[in-house]
Amino acid sequence: MAANQAAGEPGSARGSEQASHQPPPPESTTDVVKTPLKGAKHARHAKRSRAGTTRTRLPRPKGSRPGTPGGVEYHELIRGGSGTPVRALCTDFSQEQIETQEIKDIKAFLDAHRPSWCQVRWIHVEGLDDHSVIRGLAEKYQLHPLAIEDLLEHEHRAKLEDYPNTGDLPGRLFVMAQAVTLVRGQPLTEPVAFFLGRTTLLSFKSGSHGVIDEIRHRIQSPLSRVRQHDASFLFYVLIDAIVDHSFPVLDACAQRLEDAEDQIFSHPDTISLQTLHAIKRDLVIIRRTAWPMRELVIQLLRDRHQCLSEITQTYLRDVYDHCTQIIDLVETYREIASAVTETYTSIVSNRTNDVMKVLTIIGTIFLPLTFLAGVEGMNLEMPEAHWPPAYPLFWLLCILIAGLMLWHFKRKGWLWQRQPEAGAEPGINTQITLDCYARTQLTMQQAAEPSESPPANRATGVPMSSRNKTSARPRSVQAYIDETPFWQDGTSTPGVPLTRMQWRIWILATAGKFFEGLVVFMTGVALPLIVMEFQLDAAHKGVVGAAVLAGILIGATALGGLADVFGRKRMFIVEMILFAIFLAALTFSPSFPWLVVFLFGMGMALGCDYPTAHLIISESIPSKDRGKLVLSAFGFQAVGALVGTIVGYLILNFTQDLSAWRWMYATAIIPTIVVIIGRFFITDSGHWLLARGRVQEAETALHRLLERDPAYPKTVCLEVPEAEDKGDGKAHAKGGFLALFNRKNRRATLFASIPWFLQDLGTYGIGIFTPTILAAALGHHTNHEHNIAAVIHNDILAAKGAALLDLLLLFGIIAAVLLADKVGRVRLQVFGFIGCAIGLALAAGSMNFAEPLQLWVLAAGFVIFNFMTNLGPNAQTYLIAGEVFPTHIRGQGAGFAASFAKIGAVLTAFCFPIFQKDLGTQNLLLILVGSSLLGALITWLLRIETKGRNLEDIGC
Repeated sequence: MAANQAAGEPGSARGSEQASHQPPPPESTTDVVKTPLKGAKHARHAKRSRAGTTRTRLPRPKGSRPGTPGGVEYHELIRGGSGTPVRALCTDFSQEQIETQEIKDIKAFLDAHRPSWCQVRWIHVEGLDDHSVIRGLAEKYQLHPLAIEDLLEHEHRAKLEDYPNTGDLPGRLFVMAQAVTLVRGQPLTEPVAFFLGRTTLLSFKSGSHGVIDEIRHRIQSPLSRVRQHDASFLFYVLIDAIVDHSFPVLDACAQRLEDAEDQIFSHPDTISLQTLHAIKRDLVIIRRTAWPMRELVIQLLRDRHQCLSEITQTYLRDVYDHCTQIIDLVETYREIASAVTETYTSIVSNRTNDVMKVLTIIGTIFLPLTFLAGVEGMNLEMPEAHWPPAYPLFWLLCILIAGLMLWHFKRKGWLWQRQPEAGAEPGINTQITLDCYARTQLTMQQAAEPSESPPANRATGVPMSSRNKTSARPRSVQAYIDETPFWQDGTSTPGVPLTRMQWRIWILATAGKFFEGLVVFMTGVALPLIVMEFQLDAAHKGVVGAAVLAGILIGATALGGLADVFGRKRMFIVEMILFAIFLAALTFSPSFPWLVVFLFGMGMALGCDYPTAHLIISESIPSKDRGKLVLSAFGFQAVGALVGTIVGYLILNFTQDLSAWRWMYATAIIPTIVVIIGRFFITDSGHWLLARGRVQEAETALHRLLERDPAYPKTVCLEVPEAEDKGDGKAHAKGGFLALFNRKNRRATLFASIPWFLQDLGTYGIGIFTPTILAAALGHHTNHEHNIAAVIHNDILAAKGAALLDLLLLFGIIAAVLLADKVGRVRLQVFGFIGCAIGLALAAGSMNFAEPLQLWVLAAGFVIFNFMTNLGPNAQTYLIAGEVFPTHIRGQGAGFAASFAKIGAVLTAFCFPIFQKDLGTQNLLLILVGSSLLGALITWLLRIETKGRNLEDIGC
């Protein structure tokens, strides 16, 4: 018999596993190594038990004294029923009838004969404290004393004993099985003993078990196969149910393991590590039960027994398959638990290294700054001590050094390293861990399938319906961005929540529009001081006013179109670096030519931002919110204009000097550097990467863009677009300039360019010189500026009026943000053009009235114009230009539209002083009224509505 027990897996029948089973928690009454605890000591032990910190005691062998004869004779069963109540049930059945009764009086039951129609009698006893029931059954069915001893010993491993028919005792098959159950979420083992005869089956358990009740309920049906076979088939059904009851326990362990794994990867702590150790202990319990159960089934299959029918032995093969699968799953989960434990150690170690790395980098950054501070802090006479720009230049140098060092660290991969994204190739350091998970992931998913999942092949563990499953259907970039989450009841959320990366992109994109408004409108405040310092005439004054706009004109096409070649993110960074360089140089302009060059350079950088900022926002946010988010970023142009006029006003009040205009521009240097650093840490456009055929990079960028908690989508699989419009030639295929004027894109180009050109005629013609116009119209300025004080006085008055009008610009943008995705772009643009015409007409007509009526009419005209231009054409033309073109020429198209529009801005900025002097303010305003009405007409004739439409569908 010992040889039969040792015929299973190597080592499974020896060592500590043969001695006994893992002891359960103190709440269970089975398999527990009890220690007497009393008083306060017992209370402390109970408290530790509830906290999950009870010390696990190793199993120890138990038995009688050495030399005691084996077995328990009938007369030794003398203990009464003072412990757990004993419940005995008898089920007699045949193919036609079944009868179940509870045994109240064991003596009366045994004296009675079984019914004549009964083919199988099954007696099940729950509770082993009352030996009178066991003694009665043992005497009635002549059970072997050795089997009775094993029955009363709770810590036996699963075993099989065949007691053949002798002269004194009938043939019996004794089986001691081990059932695994969940008690308070923890797996516990419980022995179940069987005595199998030809027509009788006796089963004993120390407690109640739901599996037994399920089998008893199943055999109530006349169609049950159990009632069509002998007692051995009922024995098979009970063994199969006990083995199958391990699967829900493994499901619970798999779920706990997945939760612990997620917790470790998101927020690793000691609690997660304790959970992993608890799971590994539970898996040991299941393993120590599964191995002996498989050995037991092997013996039943290998050896012939007079109590087992051939049909039953055939069905026992299925039980063997179940035991094998359980053992495979246990080993798999143990490997996963070990791998996750190693991962926890690696994560904690890496986080410690990251902390040390960050502290080292901080110290490295401050080394040169400390050196500079030490040099400048010496009590010696420094040449630059009396130079006014020295202090801001010192701070500029410190910030520039820190920014360059941060950029260098980031480029080297020493700072802000991210975890591998979905679709990224695993690096050398992560390959081993990922390979370990790849081997176990499929099995873990199969074991974690809920009970409602499709039937599975127990031999392989693979669900039947999942063998032919395919991977997720590829989708477009915008489809992933527009994906709407659902509540648990299936109701979709009202909108798509933006991720942190999407908000970061939006905030950094607003900076370009903010600086444009700041610089362009600050020029209107600084212009009188520039004119006086460099002694400029009207023509030179127009050149200064037009320099920035001319730079925007060139930069929007020359640099903005490069976003289609080098990528949105790269040009997004380059443009701001150029802006910072020219802005810093502008503050030290030595002469008029250099002043114009630096203003033109700033304009080129801002021109590049026109298409790039729009594209990087619109290609990263949901279609439903694209209008309001793009326009709200564009609205920071009005914020920048307001801040520019306020800064100019404050500097003029505190600096009574011609160099005050230099300080105005210098205030923007430090914010520009901050924005440059921030733009290094955003993702590139998935639309552009996919259009360039860089599918894997697009999937990685999209996964990083949509990173949120809880995570969705789980994985990203992009649909590769087909080549578009191959018949249009090489220029279109490469997204060249000529592609803007082919048959497919010509209407979009005209629709984006002409209304924007007409809008800029009025906006920049009035906006830049609004302070001068208001001061002249209201009569509050000194007509003849003979000294600096008079110039600054007039400039302060102009700045106050400009600040008021900038507030109106801001109100118009807010209205556009609220209405763009509801009313539509085209309607707002037409309505805005008409409103601008009305406002300009009132301003022109005010020249025919006397004061104070002239003041009110002029104010009403400018209020209407400044509100309507940002509600309509000023906002909508910018929004439309970045939406109506296909992805591969979107940057080129938006850049061309901005450049063409700035032609009108340059013409008005350069010619406005001349025309105002020659034609007069009234006639000039009437010309702008006609341009606004023409813009409304062209908008309606060429209209392309983009409200709520997918970017990938527009222009297709």
